[in-house]
Amino acid sequence: MSFDDLPFDFAWPWALLLLLAPLLVLLVRWWLLRRRTKITTSVASISVVRAAQPGGHGWRRWLPAALLLASLVSMAIGAARPQLDKGVPRSRTSIILAMDVSLSMCSVDVSPNRLAVAQGAARTFVENQDEGTRIGIVAFGGTSELVVAPTDDTVRLTEAVDGFRTSLGTGIGNAILRSVDAIAEVNPDVPPAGLNLNSDGAANPDQVADIVVLLTDGANSQGVDPVFAAERAAERGIRVYTIGFGSDQIAEMICNPAQIGGDGFGDRFGGPTQGPTGADLEELRPF
Repeated sequence: MSFDDLPFDFAWPWALLLLLAPLLVLLVRWWLLRRRTKITTSVASISVVRAAQPGGHGWRRWLPAALLLASLVSMAIGAARPQLDKGVPRSRTSIILAMDVSLSMCSVDVSPNRLAVAQGAARTFVENQDEGTRIGIVAFGGTSELVVAPTDDTVRLTEAVDGFRTSLGTGIGNAILRSVDAIAEVNPDVPPAGLNLNSDGAANPDQVADIVVLLTDGANSQGVDPVFAAERAAERGIRVYTIGFGSDQIAEMICNPAQIGGDGFGDRFGGPTQGPTGADLEELRPF
């Protein structure tokens, strides 16, 4: 049997040479016993010899020596540092960043504007995650779109964040449902948002590791009721963390040309910039 047949290997295999120490101890003891001088003594009765012999079981005399040898063997193996390489499942937790790209994110109540600051915060969040953490990005305004499916490619994620464009409307509920669907696409334990799991409306108490972080600067102005969407997420054990962005100060809305768009999802749906209608201006009120 060779080392290759063992289920583990050694970091310092040369330390196994220390196993020769117990063998050396045994050889030395054997040699000493062979060289011991025999002394003949005349005794009057055999009963005297029996009385002089140590009492107890013979194995007790060998126990200290056996323990010493076992200790030496253990020390030698320990010094060789045995180790086992075993694959373990990587964490499959998915974090969905649902980012509000409505036109009100152009407000300059935070400098240079809300969208730029939100983009910076998203980049920092992505870059500070542990290696292997999967992050997906959902951008939402009047509609919601999965911009990047859950991935650990930080370059792709930061490029997507930098490509955000503003859009009209704020559909928070739609964003939550789209985030749930994004998780369902990579986690087989999470049913899609369109599935009605509990007819009585009871939430599933079993939580999954996946979460949604939703950042918005305003109230829901269209689409699905956010409470309904949050209940759908809760039924699937998905936690939704909401972050209100901006201040209560009335300020101008100024976006740079790269941030202005009619769809909110970069060049994928690029087109001429649209101005807000009267109904759209209602959603521009600060959060």
